[in-house]
Amino acid sequence: MQMGAYSYTTKRTSIHAAELEFNGETLVCDRDKPFSFWLADVK
Repeated sequence: MQMGAYSYTTKRTSIHAAELEFNGETLVCDRDKPFSFWLADVK
């Protein structure tokens, strides 16, 4: 294996997402609160 070349099976991708809310003065994020989220299909 060349330096910097990785096979598909060794690659990992994850997305951490949470909804931000504004309470009047501060942005608030409850990482445990469920919310609706979707990604468009890659074409």
